Amino acid sequence: NFYPVPPIIQAELYVRIPDDMRCLGKDTEWRGGFARQFQHIFLEGPVVDNLGDLYIVDVPYGRILRIDPGKTITVVATWDGEPNGLAATHDGHLVIADYKQRILSFDPSNQKIKPLITRRHLERFKGPNDLIVDSQGSIYFTDQGQSGMTDPTGKVYRLLAGGKLETIVENGVSPNGLVLSPDEKFLFVAMTRSNQVWRLPLHSDGTTTKAGVFFQSFGNAGPDGLAIDEEGSLFICHPSLGSVFVVDSNGIPKARIVSGTSGINLTNCCFGGPENKTVFITDSLEGNVQKVNWHCRGARSQPRLRTMASTPEYQPFLKYSDDPAAEETSPPQHPVKRRTTVLSHMLVFVATSLVWGVVVFLIVPSPMPTSSTQVSASTHPTILENHLAGIRHNVTSGKRLINCGNSTEEAKAQGCKYDILLNHWVPGPCFDKESVDEYRDDNSWGAFSDINMTHRLTIDEMSNRDFYWTSIRDHINHCAIMWRRQFYVLFDERRAMDTVVTSPGHTEHCSQYLMDVTEGMFKEPTKTMRGFAGCWIKD
Repeated sequence: NFYPVPPIIQAELYVRIPDDMRCLGKDTEWRGGFARQFQHIFLEGPVVDNLGDLYIVDVPYGRILRIDPGKTITVVATWDGEPNGLAATHDGHLVIADYKQRILSFDPSNQKIKPLITRRHLERFKGPNDLIVDSQGSIYFTDQGQSGMTDPTGKVYRLLAGGKLETIVENGVSPNGLVLSPDEKFLFVAMTRSNQVWRLPLHSDGTTTKAGVFFQSFGNAGPDGLAIDEEGSLFICHPSLGSVFVVDSNGIPKARIVSGTSGINLTNCCFGGPENKTVFITDSLEGNVQKVNWHCRGARSQPRLRTMASTPEYQPFLKYSDDPAAEETSPPQHPVKRRTTVLSHMLVFVATSLVWGVVVFLIVPSPMPTSSTQVSASTHPTILENHLAGIRHNVTSGKRLINCGNSTEEAKAQGCKYDILLNHWVPGPCFDKESVDEYRDDNSWGAFSDINMTHRLTIDEMSNRDFYWTSIRDHINHCAIMWRRQFYVLFDERRAMDTVVTSPGHTEHCSQYLMDVTEGMFKEPTKTMRGFAGCWIKD
């Protein structure tokens, strides 16, 4: 290494799991790689939510522990498993990489754990180790098992939000922790037994090529958990060397974090704290969590989890058979979204009011002129009849679809325009200039290049980036505008309608988003991905 020795930063003890919360004297078949050292606890998989609660797993005893900002520790789930990694989904659940039970889902609202996916085709996973969730809701996870230098068969998978499972790596040398670059164009995977971190470019079609070694180390055990900050610096936990190595986006050493206690088994880390600038590190064998204050934020904002219910008793887990047909969870199952009673009643009231408003509007003549884009009920008398008769129809029936391609160059070549409210390129016939100008002219629609929302982007800059940052308030406005457009598309039976407006998945996303958000979150940043929409046209 031709670079100077990086500065050493000593972590400080954040919290120690007290003896009365450890499984003292309780037997377990888990031994990991520390059979002679392991006693009664082994911490891993840290995740911090937007309330400042830190979640960690106790691998040998199948537990999830929650540590609140006041350092009160609660066991929130216990089951017959060996959890090693945690990640938060967009709908407020935790997904779990469990060596024994494979990939699981934990619903904080009822504290139940269910299998999410347990096998690829007919073959059970070797033994999942860690996992992450990207901005589109896809779950990346490592299937480590007992792979190594003499058996390089570890795998990395991506479970898409729709349930499709894709294989990204098939020749992993003990794949362990993983993390995405801030722009999600690269995937970093710790390969423990080869003492490396691999860097994999991710292409738009889901494939990867030209994977390479980003970081090379030494020692008895190699890299474990990974984290990344907003500048692209990678945090590499290395248990046998008692360090967390920090390298920049080019792999140049920036710092070495060492333990602030007698323990050196620093296995995993994550960002959290009031400004998302605190690095929390699990010291697994000692059963404590350490922390370091960092100069910038983590690359991803802290997730919002569902409201936690009271702690249940130990949850006996279903036993798997060797026959996939007899297994309860052969297809991937995503958690069912739950809504509170109050919000459900509010939705029913709003929906009912809207329906009655439409009926009254159609029946009672109005002296107000309609715009050139609207069609009155008197012009189309079948509209009222269909509404009152409850007749449903597919709004895309009898229409042809035109697209903008999959790149900015293709979109411009096909005459598409960038809709700042949709965050999509859309074909000209579906571009709603009136509503776009409404927000563009008063400068109230902001997009930024950084998570701190300090560098504002022009519309041209927005349209050329893969993603940018907006406020949660703007995300709410986006959903409201989509519903307004959706109403007039259906009510007026418009000739052209974009594929975002007609998407059931987008409508479901917006409805859940509005029910989960709180007023205190309005100014928080949210990552917005640029897209390419189609347009249904009735000739």
